This record gives sequence, structure tokens and C-alpha cells, in this order.
Amino acid sequence: MEYPTPGRKVHNLRRRSSLIFKEDSVGEAHIFRLLFYPLVICDQVLKDACKEAGVRGIGFTDTTKY
Repeated sequence: MEYPTPGRKVHNLRRRSSLIFKEDSVGEAHIFRLLFYPLVICDQVLKDACKEAGVRGIGFTDTTKY
């Protein structure tokens, strides 16, 4: 369990929730992280590139299934 730290926002994403990203903020980025949550977001382009390059040790979760 993570306890709140002063000056830091903690979001509980374990329950059903939706994240909406502003396309103009994300731009052409294929990977980025959330400022107040230890989560890295990537698109299918980056996932495919990792697979093609044989990168190991990274797990991907398809959040469109939730």
C-alpha cells in the first residue's frame, strides 16, 4: 500500500477507471509516464518495435480489455 506524501497526488487505478489523454499534450510521443502515478504508457508502435528488436524483461498490459 502506498501512503500519501505531502505535495504528491496519488490516484487509485486498481478499480474500474478511465484515463483520457489530450492528443495535443501527447503529440507524437510513443511512450510517456504519468506525473503522479508510477505508470508508463506506450502505444502499439513501441510495443511492436520492442518485440521486433527482441527486447526482453518488459511486460505489456492491454488496457483496452478493461
